Amino acid sequence: MAGNKFALIHLGNEESYGLLFAADELAKHGEIKFFDAEMGTVADIVNWSPDYICFSPMTTFYEVAKSIEWHVKHHSNKKVKSIYGGHHASNCGTECGDITVVGSCSGINPAISGIYNGGSVKPDQLHTPRRAEYFRDIPRMESRYRKVMLSVTGCPWTCTYCSSGGACKELKHRDIEDIIHEARVIKNNTQEIEWVDDDVFYGDKDWLRAFYKRWTDEIGIPMYVSTTSISALKAPPDLLKQMRGVVNCIGLGVQAARPSSLELLGRKWDNMEQVKAAYDYLTSFGFRVNLQGIVGLPTIDPVEDALDTVEAIRKIGPGSVCSIYPLQIYPNTKMEKYCKDNLWTLNPACTGDTNSGLPAIDFGEQDNNRIRNICKLATMMVKYNIGQPWLYSMLDMDLSGASKNMSMVRYYECVRDRLPDKADKIFSDIVKGMNVRY
Repeated sequence: MAGNKFALIHLGNEESYGLLFAADELAKHGEIKFFDAEMGTVADIVNWSPDYICFSPMTTFYEVAKSIEWHVKHHSNKKVKSIYGGHHASNCGTECGDITVVGSCSGINPAISGIYNGGSVKPDQLHTPRRAEYFRDIPRMESRYRKVMLSVTGCPWTCTYCSSGGACKELKHRDIEDIIHEARVIKNNTQEIEWVDDDVFYGDKDWLRAFYKRWTDEIGIPMYVSTTSISALKAPPDLLKQMRGVVNCIGLGVQAARPSSLELLGRKWDNMEQVKAAYDYLTSFGFRVNLQGIVGLPTIDPVEDALDTVEAIRKIGPGSVCSIYPLQIYPNTKMEKYCKDNLWTLNPACTGDTNSGLPAIDFGEQDNNRIRNICKLATMMVKYNIGQPWLYSMLDMDLSGASKNMSMVRYYECVRDRLPDKADKIFSDIVKGMNVRY
């Protein structure tokens, strides 16, 4: 195995974080090299002559990954095996490639084909993502202003649309030394860290206090973190004051306004009064808050449901940046089962890319377009506190020609809200190094 070559395929504009940890495990079995599927060619992979081609694709990139796999195998002069991991592989329920990794890839034997079930990922398996090789092979990712990191494994919630596998009774944090070491590697060329923890305040508060002290003293890179209303309201004031030194924005999941829609999403524990209280509590400490919602739900009036959500978000945080996404149906989720059981038809035009605004459920041409327009316009409505009649008046506009530019403006607004002093320079650099999807 030591002489084998592993080609790790990067897909998308964001860091492929899970692939970096998988690379650390695969490097025990041979040589690793990353390839940029966004900017490179399949010929680059073939010319390197790998023995294994490795993917950790989001669902939206799964078909792209399969196409790359087919072309590499078809044009290679040797037998190439494929390895798939990540949420999609863990939840699809079938073999994605020659080797499909479910959960952790720790201890994998690439010589054995089939489904490898490594169990849930544990914090001590997340020591060192292979960023040095990643940046060597894909320089545009090193220069990207925003990097992602993870501090805790597991999620406390059971949202029906999520593919992360349901609630975890015992969330465990990574070792602080591992996190600080990882951050030092990227400190000099990173303007912001996006923490991909599902809920930053859920867990050991003493660990959080110790961690934020170390981060403030030794790293200092601004952070974007996420939370829920129920956890934000329980966050101790002293912790919030401490975090405010380095956390520049908190993503707060509103998701839906109606109680029936929240229940459909597996979030019946939430309500708009609670979200408003959490928003006011966080902003009282000086945090910027990015309010997030999901539209295109399987209801009898999906457009009205979406309008209710946008209007509720506007009333909760007028002037805040918000992000509204169309519901996506992921494999083996409770939402997928609900849609199948209730005979909802999926939208063939939707590829799983939320930036497009296209709903995963096919509501018919008119309502599909209306939901897309709501996704495109919602950031403007909330940020500039524009009343609902204006949104109603634009529901049936044909925004297809402006879709790309609107996506870019939404992106810019989010960057400016988090990093106002650096937004123009950052955004200019982003545009140069990304394959824009809209």
